[in-house]
Amino acid sequence: HVEKDGGYAWWKLRPGERSFTATEYPGFDVSKAKVLTAMQNCDVVLAHSQGAILVAALLACNEYPCNRYILNGVAWPNPFAKQMEHVQLQDCSVLVISGRQDRINPPEQANQVASALQKGGASTCILPHDAGHAVPWDNPQVMAEVKTWMEQ
Repeated sequence: HVEKDGGYAWWKLRPGERSFTATEYPGFDVSKAKVLTAMQNCDVVLAHSQGAILVAALLACNEYPCNRYILNGVAWPNPFAKQMEHVQLQDCSVLVISGRQDRINPPEQANQVASALQKGGASTCILPHDAGHAVPWDNPQVMAEVKTWMEQ
């Protein structure tokens, strides 16, 4: 990951650029290596926002060490568009959680990711909710549906 505004990000973006409009992700390879190492012994990976975009890119590149992913607030990983359009996944299950009021990564982006992953062979479920970009921890209905998905 790379430093950003006193914190960290998975890659660098030019001012005003969004992950779903960028043509490249400077720093992606460093983040990819760290994330792949961290995911080695995971049963389920929960990724949010830029982290969910990173996981979508890993899936697109057929680099996924576990088989179950929850992508919250995901958007299209634009530098990996060709891979997303031709992704081939086996034994992979993805839950895409998307806020209808998400102003950071629009819900249409999440739907586009879910559609590509499903077309590529992943068992994909879309779980919309009425809030914005945050993980909907305080929504009992959404959390019950996440629990049900995880128990499958």
